[in-house]
Amino acid sequence: MSMDEKMDLLLEGMNVIRQDVAELKREMSEVKEDIAELKADVAELKADVATLKQEMSEVKEDIAELKADVAMLKEDVAVLKVDVTVLKSDVNLLKYDVIGLKENAENLHAEIEKLSQGQTSAGESMNGLRFMVENEIYRNIKIIAEGHLDLNRKLSEVLKGKDKWELNEVRLNHAESEIRMIKQELRMA
Repeated sequence: MSMDEKMDLLLEGMNVIRQDVAELKREMSEVKEDIAELKADVAELKADVATLKQEMSEVKEDIAELKADVAMLKEDVAVLKVDVTVLKSDVNLLKYDVIGLKENAENLHAEIEKLSQGQTSAGESMNGLRFMVENEIYRNIKIIAEGHLDLNRKLSEVLKGKDKWELNEVRLNHAESEIRMIKQELRMA
């Protein structure tokens, strides 16, 4: 083989190498573009993760607040239950007291009637007795009845608080289910 042929072969080999180098440069350019895209995607993912961390921190704070509120509500309900029990027993006692006072008043009234029919000369003392019954006993019955009404009002107010407690339990159950869903989504991510 002559020197020219060898040179032609070398030049031909060089051209092939140049084409390969040009192709490698193109491929490297594409790789660089892909790396730039990956870097942008990673930066976006980091921003998303930071946002999620912030949101989870807020959710944790909200959960802590809810737990504190629920604990306070439970304490309030326990106190309300005790108060309702006391009020119920007080109302029952007042009912018996009022019944007893009514019976006493009726008995006194009946005795006064008997005395007024049997003794005309004791009219003044009967009037005094009637005056005592009307002024003292009826007044005492009225005072006890008013106390009974106040207890009924207080019982109604306590029972209204129970409605609020039930509404707060519904809200808590809803919040807990939302938290479970968020946790599941975070596990899947």
